[in-house]
Amino acid sequence: MPSTTIKVESDLLKDITRVKPKEQSISAFVREVLERDIRRRKMKEAAHEYQKFLAGQPEEEAEMEAWESARLSIAPAKKRR
Repeated sequence: MPSTTIKVESDLLKDITRVKPKEQSISAFVREVLERDIRRRKMKEAAHEYQKFLAGQPEEEAEMEAWESARLSIAPAKKRR
C-alpha cells in the first residue's frame, strides 16, 4: 500500500493535537477521522438510494412505516404454556 504524506497547516495541526486522544498518534487520529467521514458519506448515500427505492415500492414503504410506528419500548407479552 502506498504511503502519502499530507501537509497540514500549523493552525489545523494545533487543533488536531488539542482534540485527539493523548495516547493516539496524529496519523492514527487523522486516519480514523477520515475513515469515519467516508463511512458517514457512504451511509448517507445508501440512505438516499434506499429512499429512492422506497418511492417506487409502496408495499415496502408501508411495511417500513409499520415498523417505525411499532412500540419497541414495551416488552412483548410473555407466552403462557
